[in-house]
Amino acid sequence: MFKSILSLAILTQFFIGCGSSDTANGGETITSKIKTGTFSVTNPVANLHYSTRGFEDDYTNSQGKFSYYEGETIKFDVFGVALGQATGQANLNPFNLAVDGVEGTTTYSSATGAATLLLSLDSGAVAGEVLTLDNAVKAYKLTQDVDLTSLSSITSVISDFSKSNSTTTDYSIDSSVLSDVYSYISNLINSDTPPKETDDSTSILDTAYDFLFGSAA
Repeated sequence: MFKSILSLAILTQFFIGCGSSDTANGGETITSKIKTGTFSVTNPVANLHYSTRGFEDDYTNSQGKFSYYEGETIKFDVFGVALGQATGQANLNPFNLAVDGVEGTTTYSSATGAATLLLSLDSGAVAGEVLTLDNAVKAYKLTQDVDLTSLSSITSVISDFSKSNSTTTDYSIDSSVLSDVYSYISNLINSDTPPKETDDSTSILDTAYDFLFGSAA
């Protein structure tokens, strides 16, 4: 009897340690092993909304970290505007994401737009360390459609959000935000983990420049 109980305990611990697996309707194979990743734009982004099969409605913590089951797809959004999705991994940013569930379909313009939107919403609560989205971002209800490939569209929604916000934070897209986005992309493509499908880094910078400052021509 004692041997049977001991064997059962050892077997239970074995399966817990290995983690069980399951295949979701979308074909993704996930396991019961919970992992942690960080979403960043220049700095980790705190209070960014995300969802997975296992974590259906959650926000990144004060260090920009999110939780997911290994193998899960993670979707990120702001104001309900989809930024894109990706299979969970240790580090994610707008250029890692896919649009409409199709891998590799994030355009340089939409990724640049997502970075611009997030940087413009930084409350400055932890300046220089974490990009923080405050509770007003969570509560805001959009009054217009947002096109992440259009700077004017993003500027318009930021303006509306700023007018509706009762805090003293000045939310706007000024030249410093645009310069920060451009510097971020420049540093990213020269990092150890550049955006995927970046055979021509110059084209990314050209796209970013045109998006942020108008055509170089």
